[in-house]
Amino acid sequence: MRALLILLIIIANLKAYTYENQLMQIYAKISPRLMLMTSRSIPIEGETIKIAVLYEKGDSNAAGKLVKLIQEAYPQGLKNRSLQIRTVSYTQALSLQEMSLFFLLESDAKTIQPIIDFAKQQQILTVAYDNQLLAKGAIVSLHVGKTVRPYLNIKAARESRITFDHLLMKISKIYYAEEE
Repeated sequence: MRALLILLIIIANLKAYTYENQLMQIYAKISPRLMLMTSRSIPIEGETIKIAVLYEKGDSNAAGKLVKLIQEAYPQGLKNRSLQIRTVSYTQALSLQEMSLFFLLESDAKTIQPIIDFAKQQQILTVAYDNQLLAKGAIVSLHVGKTVRPYLNIKAARESRITFDHLLMKISKIYYAEEE
């Protein structure tokens, strides 16, 4: 009992969140494909899709796990493009250059908002683990119900000058600010 209490205190101090394994696998398979179903006024340079998994101090293991799952899902890359995936703490995210996608793990609004603003300026697609981050300006999350569907924040996409493929729009659930 005492060991369990100590473990809970350590976890609470690290501000670590709980991530569901199956949901992480779904995000690992869908997130890179979303890049192929969007377009930006600033094209992706070269043959590499650069993805950063952003995390808080206590979530570095979850970030590493997501990177591993993406690499396992796409060992040869995606549609003639290689994937360059790295984990980056939220504190270092504003220094990233030429990124295609930010995957946002859990964090508070004070930490997330500057990252989302930076991503909008750089036309970086933001995919959030938690669909509540759509209210903060993330562009995509997943709606998990009887089926799994992308959840698109059209307003945030417009602000980022990112457009979605017609098929993606057709199969997705659209986020509206009044749903908050």
